[in-house]
Amino acid sequence: MEHIFKCEVSDLKLKINAGSIKHFAITFSDREDIQIVAEGDLSQYSIQNERTYIEIRTTDKNVVSLPEDKITIVESLNIDLPQEMKPHLDLKAIDSYIFLNYEQEQAFPTIRIDGVGINTEFKNITSNVSFNALNSILKTDGLLGNIDINGLNTTLNLYNIKDTNLKVNGLAATLTIHEENNPANFNIKVMGLNATVRYHNYEKKGLGKMTFQSPQVAGAPYCNISGTGVKTTITINE
Repeated sequence: MEHIFKCEVSDLKLKINAGSIKHFAITFSDREDIQIVAEGDLSQYSIQNERTYIEIRTTDKNVVSLPEDKITIVESLNIDLPQEMKPHLDLKAIDSYIFLNYEQEQAFPTIRIDGVGINTEFKNITSNVSFNALNSILKTDGLLGNIDINGLNTTLNLYNIKDTNLKVNGLAATLTIHEENNPANFNIKVMGLNATVRYHNYEKKGLGKMTFQSPQVAGAPYCNISGTGVKTTITINE
């Protein structure tokens, strides 16, 4: 099965710490004639996407670059990852779209995203996610693991909840969990100003410490949510 990590960006720095990788292929969708293949021990692999150049650095000091007149801003990167590879993803982006979607569950030890104006989607991912962003959106479908959110005006939409621990910290964070036909057991603790918890037709507001526990459903996944900040809104609906 082919692993594809697709990131549509205007400006991106991507680092993958993946141990020993024997083969890596990178293609640029706006230039079908360009393909760079790097081989060797890529224990730390980085792409720097800027207006003038793209570089690929490997641990054996090989550097591949494109002349300035051969490329402008790359708007799409398709990175094919070996099936056995389980990398740590460290993404920094501005005004970008990041998609990490799989039809079957895939594991990544950690995923860290930092930036401004990021629209991110995960599907069928197992990982510990750190999302530190301003004016950004994170949507997950079937994510298993821990999510740590820090930022300003951050919006989260979670579908098909599995066992998850959520930490939501920052200013004006909005978390919406869509239960649909997949109920979960929710335990919520919020510390801060102007916090709101909505569970179906139930609503609770408070200043300072607020706790909430949903009706317990046997065999359903557990979702533990803790929030610290100002104007934190947590909504759970069908």
